[in-house]
Amino acid sequence: MKLLVIIPTFNEADNITNLIENILFYVPDAAILVIDDSSPDGTAETVEKLKTKLSNLYLIKRDSKAGIASAYIEGFRYGIKNNFDVFFTDGC
Repeated sequence: MKLLVIIPTFNEADNITNLIENILFYVPDAAILVIDDSSPDGTAETVEKLKTKLSNLYLIKRDSKAGIASAYIEGFRYGIKNNFDVFFTDGC
């Protein structure tokens, strides 16, 4: 069963590493998709660095702050396109 955790972000550079590490500690087989809305604090760059060490981490960088609802929709589309079976979100 392929699991995808969808994480929309905006200005989460200080938190994203810890969040990803904790998710993978508890669910090591999960794939994680971060959808960043052009965070000015370097969130996407932090995720890019983590991607060099984690083969199950993915990133979608969006050109503008398009909002959480559209980020989830984009995440679900990504998951469906890539044959994931189960989707996890933070419950928003």
